[in-house]
Amino acid sequence: MATAAKKAPDAKGFIQRWLVLEPVKKDIVRNNIFTDNYLKTTFSTDNFSPDYTTVPKNGETVNVGNQQLKWYALDSKAFNVNLYHFTYAINKPKYGILVWLVTVIDSPEEIKNVRLAAGCNSGSMWWLNGQEALLLSGDRDMIADNGTSARLTLKKGRNIIRGAVINGPGMANFCVRFLDEKGAPVKNLSISTE
Repeated sequence: MATAAKKAPDAKGFIQRWLVLEPVKKDIVRNNIFTDNYLKTTFSTDNFSPDYTTVPKNGETVNVGNQQLKWYALDSKAFNVNLYHFTYAINKPKYGILVWLVTVIDSPEEIKNVRLAAGCNSGSMWWLNGQEALLLSGDRDMIADNGTSARLTLKKGRNIIRGAVINGPGMANFCVRFLDEKGAPVKNLSISTE
């Protein structure tokens, strides 16, 4: 569980604090169906809120379709967040899942030309301050910086990252960080769930 204390990214800039929604159960037999169009349609349909800047509260419940799901505030000890372990720990489905993620990044200054870099099993989509930043389609293994966004700007103060990770069979995990214009990790950030 996440603590109330502010948290910085790890030594390599990875974001380890997230609000994680219980998995939306999906009937997915194979991961090779994760085309750009499939992911965009699914993330739009099975969505907890059309407002991509909303920040849920730890313990809050929301409805996605006919499923009532609860939010958890989590800190990961590793650079990545293992959704298989999360779903196992809360006794929820481990395969055939869509998991929504939200975190709040506080930046002491405006930082231009950063890239959001992510890796996941198997498909995912990421938004920064309500705008689509990165789509990782296909059946992929979780590799750090497997995809990077176009150049973005982190605003001074509060920035909201929203993500959706979808997986059929196999492991499900993800990692996210920001890289500056020289490709170095952005570490001068504060991460919270509020």
